[in-house]
Amino acid sequence: MQTHLNEETYPHKVSAVYPTREQTESVAKHLKEEAHLTEQDIKIVPPQDDSLHNKLQPEDKGVRKTLSSTHIILAALGATFGFLVATYLDFSGVTFVLEQPFVSYAVLCIIFAMLGMFAAGLISLRPDQDPLMQSARDANQHNKWVLIVHAKNKIQSSQAKSIMRTQAESLSSSF
Repeated sequence: MQTHLNEETYPHKVSAVYPTREQTESVAKHLKEEAHLTEQDIKIVPPQDDSLHNKLQPEDKGVRKTLSSTHIILAALGATFGFLVATYLDFSGVTFVLEQPFVSYAVLCIIFAMLGMFAAGLISLRPDQDPLMQSARDANQHNKWVLIVHAKNKIQSSQAKSIMRTQAESLSSSF
């Protein structure tokens, strides 16, 4: 059984800034032809576009699923690890664990479950996308065109980067 913590259909994003509409559309055309991306994978954001956020993050359901699945999975793994640590301490003869087994097991399970949820929060926030989103917002506010590619995997992301890099003023990507 394979478990994915990221439930987004397009977990990889690449964004590039262009000065003109013509350049942006030309690169979008190359992406469709050479990287075999579809209209759904490519978003063109004109200057001062109010729908920038929707074009950067079109997958609300995927993000919600990622939030819930990462928290559930990593909390369960953390609690399990806490139980194993408590069991190890119990068999090692640690006095407090021997005298207060219920408290020891409960506290360690809760602490490690919380650490798992903390890690889930870090994964769910997608800090790798912050520079990409900030770059797109800045360009959008400074009357530049932004081209966003939502890639299904790292191969598509790499292909998009190599095509977009040729004429871009700046290029940003997530993991």
